[in-house]
Amino acid sequence: MIALFILLGTLMNSEVSTDIVTATIPRITLETGQNTTLRMQLIVKDGYHIQAHDISDEYLVPTTLDIEPEGFVIEKGFPVGKKLRLEGSEDILDVYDGTIEIAFTLQPAASAQGKSALRAKLRYQACDDKRCFPPRTLEFEIPIDQ
Repeated sequence: MIALFILLGTLMNSEVSTDIVTATIPRITLETGQNTTLRMQLIVKDGYHIQAHDISDEYLVPTTLDIEPEGFVIEKGFPVGKKLRLEGSEDILDVYDGTIEIAFTLQPAASAQGKSALRAKLRYQACDDKRCFPPRTLEFEIPIDQ
């Protein structure tokens, strides 16, 4: 049986971050022909929140995760956002704060061999209790040994 390994550095976990959001991805082993769920943890800095994946205001930017090459990820699971009313506003927003988990199911390519990497882009819009900041994109790679 051929085993596929997602190796993120030499540590058990790999972290990438901006000034407000840190993403942690655990080390995972994939086997050909078997789907595996990878759980990525996001930690939003205290005093901030990011827009949820499902938003109710078209002017806000939802949190998204794009992974290439296409077809390798067969399902993504974003958590339900928390309801938040900003100071001075009647609008209710769907947001993430603190620690959240995004789960995605990987389907290994049956014919893939050698070293490769998945390219990932986490896009989010962070806000504090008074204002929202321009959207940011956190780009990173998930190395794979096949």
